[in-house]
Amino acid sequence: MAERTDGPAVDALFADLEAQARADFEAQGTGECAQVRRSLAMRYQGQNYEQEIPVPEGPVDLAQTVEGYNRLHEEFYGYRFDGIPIELVRATAVALAPQPTLPPMVAEDTGGEAVPREVFFPEHGFVETPVVRREARGPPPRAR
Repeated sequence: MAERTDGPAVDALFADLEAQARADFEAQGTGECAQVRRSLAMRYQGQNYEQEIPVPEGPVDLAQTVEGYNRLHEEFYGYRFDGIPIELVRATAVALAPQPTLPPMVAEDTGGEAVPREVFFPEHGFVETPVVRREARGPPPRAR
């Protein structure tokens, strides 16, 4: 990978992907995205599986990214192939939404109170949990 591309080329690719992610987010009517998360799917030449490497904001440092892939591969599989070309399979930019603010959960048919029910959670067993009918919630608020 590093032999056939350079940081500025990957930066340009991410700039296009980030612009598209932000445009897609806005086209869905959900407002401005909170941030964009970037990653590269990489693999050693000849392998048919890849691993995702997070890429921090700012200019891409290919040497650091390749070393990050080598370390991840070694942690995951117990070995690394120094000197074997690494292929960049896919670049991804994902727009992340801000945490939504939801109205309190109340049920209209119970005088404004959620109905407590015993609900089973695999990690905790049965837990008393407020339950509200979906239609009592109304539509979710739109992000601005």
